[in-house]
This record gives sequence, C-alpha cells and structure tokens, in this order.
Amino acid sequence: MNYVRQLYRATVICFQVGLLLSLSILGKWLVQQLHIPIPGSLLGMAILFLLLCFKVVRLPWVETGADYLLRVLVFLFVPPTVGIIDYGELLKMHGLALLLTIVASTLCVLSTTAIVANKWLNPQKKANSS
Repeated sequence: MNYVRQLYRATVICFQVGLLLSLSILGKWLVQQLHIPIPGSLLGMAILFLLLCFKVVRLPWVETGADYLLRVLVFLFVPPTVGIIDYGELLKMHGLALLLTIVASTLCVLSTTAIVANKWLNPQKKANSS
C-alpha cells in the first residue's frame, strides 16, 4: 500500500510541476509575442498569482508541486555555481564589484519584502496611526 501512495504522490507532483511549467512557458510566449520588457517566467508567476486570487486555480492544485520545487531549489543552483569556475579571470578583475552588487541587491530585495509584508500583514497599525 505504501508503494501505491508514493506512486500517487509522485504523479501528483509531476502534474503540478507540469502546470507550473506550463504557466512559465505561457508567460515566456506572451513576452515574446507582446514584446514586454520583463522576464517571461515572472509574467508566468504573475499569471499564477492572478489565477489563484480569482480562484480559477485552487492552491491544492499546485501546492505539493511547488513545495517539491522549493525543496530541490538548492540543487537547481549547483550547475550555474560550478559554471562560475570558467570565469576565474573575470572574477579576479571584477569580483569585489560583483560581490558588492550582489549584497546590495539582496539587501534591497529583503528590505522591500519586509516593508511590503509588514504593511500587508499589519494593516491595523496603519489605521491606528492615522
């Protein structure tokens, strides 16, 4: 019985990852067709967000697949990280500038995320301060 449960879970994950991948491909296609200056995968994520907001897609339809992708996310970064080895000279020349850019952009993203989350999750503080 455990084997059947594992097979069912693997099938669900495959279908859900396929749905997420389809939305990413749709976003890339729309960017290409409409000449929108944003990454297609980002547009695909925005489409998924809207579909979830308007309940066209329910969260359980993508939740298990998204959780799986988040668990293996670290492994998806291994090939690009190993590929950096080919750019040793570039890193010697511009390594510090690249590092500072990465740190600064990470801090900007974290700060913006914190501010938006704080405003969104605590709207009563804003109402009380007025």
